[in-house]
Amino acid sequence: MFRVGPGGLPEGLSLVEATHWLADNQFRTCELDFKNRFSFAQDEIEAACAAAAEHDIVYRAHAPLYAILAMEHDSIGRVNSIVGSLTHSMKVVGALGGIGITTHPGFLKGLEREERIGFARLNGEKLRGKLEAAGYPQMRLGVENMAHGPDLGGLDDILAICEGSEFLRPVIDWGHYQAHSDGGLRDSAAYLAVLDRIEEVLGRQALEETSYQYSAIEYKDNRERKHLPYEQGDMDFGHLLEALAAKGLGDAFIVSESPVLEDALLFREMAAEFERSAGPAPGTVAPDELYRHARELGLSTPDESVDMIWEDRER
Repeated sequence: MFRVGPGGLPEGLSLVEATHWLADNQFRTCELDFKNRFSFAQDEIEAACAAAAEHDIVYRAHAPLYAILAMEHDSIGRVNSIVGSLTHSMKVVGALGGIGITTHPGFLKGLEREERIGFARLNGEKLRGKLEAAGYPQMRLGVENMAHGPDLGGLDDILAICEGSEFLRPVIDWGHYQAHSDGGLRDSAAYLAVLDRIEEVLGRQALEETSYQYSAIEYKDNRERKHLPYEQGDMDFGHLLEALAAKGLGDAFIVSESPVLEDALLFREMAAEFERSAGPAPGTVAPDELYRHARELGLSTPDESVDMIWEDRER
């Protein structure tokens, strides 16, 4: 089953309450937002970890935005501060029974692309060593693709950072990819091409450990402007489900990056309906049949609402 969930949690809830809220809404993952807070009491973490295990919820987290990976090593103090923040974020997620965090690669800022990629890889290995020493060898650091025009962060940059590493893994923000490719995600084949590229460069295991963020996006000149509610965009979540199923990635992590919570609920229902329609487990049905099922269900209609899906289920 696809692991679909929101990016961030409702305000005012403790971590334990939030975990039960995720379960009540049938979410199976969540990307915690460590932008403002990533310190929790030990008893709170332990209780939330137990609740997450009970309900088969696997946490991820987004590292603080200042904790970019490609920091140059002539700024030793800042490198140590960033690696320290990433290490702490990883330990919190690991204690919750989670699998990893997401960070941004950074910007070129006058350096050559190969230099920045090299710094990102060095900092990643430094972080990996700290985590292994702390007893978290299973954790993975996700490197998110960006939409900064010609600056660092395109798909090939992310793959170059992750190549050859068992610790660094891509996090594909499909909204960012849509912006960076100037609207290139027009059908399921476009999504499939990205997945094929990841497997070609990094191998099957890395593809299976890649996670995804999804929302519509406003963009211009290959740069993102802002994330949008799904109904306002030009992307089709059904196309992503088709591509993932065709690659046998039926347990993929998909986090909603939409500014409205309703889209996370919509994505969860679309994924569940897609799985119900597909019959056998993902990877055992020919892609063409999966595509036909999705179209029969109307999952390729961008303006479909949560209410419409719920009404259809009740009937």
